[in-house]
Amino acid sequence: MGFTTYLVADVKAMFDRAGPDGVVYAEEQVHCMTPVNVHEKFATIASAEEIMEWLSSV
Repeated sequence: MGFTTYLVADVKAMFDRAGPDGVVYAEEQVHCMTPVNVHEKFATIASAEEIMEWLSSV
């Protein structure tokens, strides 16, 4: 579709989540694994500082 997607890794809010098998994963696990799961396939991972630097140069 031509979209460029970014995940600002240091400003996301997470909660405990249950997987399809019913196992509940703690917020910290979800917080750490979300960038891993989307990196390079669905989004570019960046810090808030990197995004702000990029936006100020546009």
